[in-house]
Amino acid sequence: MKPARAAQLRDQVQTLRQQQTPMAEQIRQLQQERDEATNQLAGLLAESAQLKSNAIQNKRETLKLRERDYPIAGNCNRKQRMIHLLNR
Repeated sequence: MKPARAAQLRDQVQTLRQQQTPMAEQIRQLQQERDEATNQLAGLLAESAQLKSNAIQNKRETLKLRERDYPIAGNCNRKQRMIHLLNR
C-alpha cells in the first residue's frame, strides 16, 4: 500500500472515531426517550382500561337504577327491558 493511501485511510479512521462518540451519546439519549415513551404509553393504556371498566360499571348501575325506578309495564323479558332503558 502506498504511503499516501495509508495516510488517507488513517485520516478516515480518525474522522470516523471522532464521529462515533457523539453518535453513541445520541443513541443513548434516543433509547432513554423511547423507554420513557414506552412507560408513559403503558400507564395511559392501563388508565384507559380502568376508565372503560368504570364506564361499564356505571352503565350497569344506571340501568339497575332505571329499572328499579321505572319498571316497564307488560311482559317484557330482561333483555327487552335493557334495550328499552338503553334507548331512553
